[in-house]
Amino acid sequence: MELRFITLSGAAASGKTTIAKAQLNWMSRLIVPVVSTTTRPPRSSDLRGEYEHKTRKEFETLKKFGGLLWWKEIGGEFYGTRKEVVDEILTQNKKAGIMILTPDSIPLLKNYIAEKGMADAVYSVYILTFSYRHILEARMRRRGDTEESIRERLCLAEEWDAWASYNYSIFDRFLTNAEEDHSRPALKAAKFIHEEIIKLAFPR
Repeated sequence: MELRFITLSGAAASGKTTIAKAQLNWMSRLIVPVVSTTTRPPRSSDLRGEYEHKTRKEFETLKKFGGLLWWKEIGGEFYGTRKEVVDEILTQNKKAGIMILTPDSIPLLKNYIAEKGMADAVYSVYILTFSYRHILEARMRRRGDTEESIRERLCLAEEWDAWASYNYSIFDRFLTNAEEDHSRPALKAAKFIHEEIIKLAFPR
């Protein structure tokens, strides 16, 4: 396997950003963040280099001219990844890219990369949240999400967990992060993923 992308998927507040930050801190010589495009305002919790922020008009232009590999509207804001960003990782960057994606975007990424002749280049992780939605809700409130956004994201969590469980073969690993203080279990999950990435990057 020639590792080119690491993807993290799961509900809002499931610990994806904490895990991604840990990988970037531990393996800066091996991985870089893949820039996603969004219309939402920046958050203090965002990874450095994780997002480029666009107006809705700019985002609509990218959609219209086929510049996006995938796009979604979540919580009234648009999210997506530009094809040229993925191409840059594939053709110019010696480091693998780490990105946070909606679960149904993983097949789009894998198919796009397969068309480039690299069918086995993505390591995908999904964080399940079936049993601790109340903890997700508390985390979202702490970070300042609106009540409307929380309701929508909790519904999405249920949909995404069901979709990921049904399409389990798309993912390489399923993890959970179910403690009130999510930083500790998230870091435990991050260490597990770190060990997996090292094995893939430096096969014996």
